[in-house]
Amino acid sequence: GNSGGPLVSSGGKVIGINTAIISGAQGLSFSVPIKTANWVLQELLMHGRVRRPWLGVYCQVLPLAPQYRRTAVECLRAHKNVVQVVGMEPDGPAARAGVEVGDLVALVGGKVVQSVDDIYRAMSKPEGGPATKPFPLMVVRNGRVLDLQVPFMERPQPHQQGKAGRRLRLTQDDK
Repeated sequence: GNSGGPLVSSGGKVIGINTAIISGAQGLSFSVPIKTANWVLQELLMHGRVRRPWLGVYCQVLPLAPQYRRTAVECLRAHKNVVQVVGMEPDGPAARAGVEVGDLVALVGGKVVQSVDDIYRAMSKPEGGPATKPFPLMVVRNGRVLDLQVPFMERPQPHQQGKAGRRLRLTQDDK
């Protein structure tokens, strides 16, 4: 099949790596963008695994009703939803940066967030690749805007180490 093969533009440039192609669906396929594939390759070659940033918060998304947008802090006025911190890992990066339960997350790495997915995207795809150094986080607490610096911490590994949980070793002598 074509899974793992290149996705090529009409100009002959590789723009992605095919992950799944649905035959009989007029060429419908799913691909990993080439920038992501290149970043993953570099992570594997340099670290033997893909490092992912971790914030260490539990959040809920709440709609910001139009009548509250007028009185909201400037950085939240354009938001339709707000992301509220409802829990934290006690020694996680957010806790170390000063985030508190009840804070509203407005910006991560300078990017507007209105969902938990937005937070992951902002942490995983800043300019030049995922955050591996402290990154800015703007929160709103009791009507006050706080600019915090979150230390980079790698997402913890699962406690179970089965065959699938082993770290990739890029050597020929893996026996």
